[in-house]
Amino acid sequence: MKKPIKNILKPDSLDYNPYKYLNFDLETGLFLPHHELGEEDENDVLYMIETLGINCIYSQRKKYIEDLIERRDVGLDVKPYQYPTAWNMTLKQVQ
Repeated sequence: MKKPIKNILKPDSLDYNPYKYLNFDLETGLFLPHHELGEEDENDVLYMIETLGINCIYSQRKKYIEDLIERRDVGLDVKPYQYPTAWNMTLKQVQ
């Protein structure tokens, strides 16, 4: 049975804003509901993370982000071609 999709994390929704609804945990490589969400939105975000499989590749994403951080820390130019939302959220955490 197909799970229904909620608009809260649909990129084509007019009010889509991953920074409003998600936090990226650099230690685990997982996306989590934003800590300022109310209970209903938090539950919707958790549902969509599971339904869309957003965290199914967390180990690959974590390794990629860690590699980007290492490159940046040694002064190399970093232009991610994957996981731009996770990278932008990581920059806010490490600066």
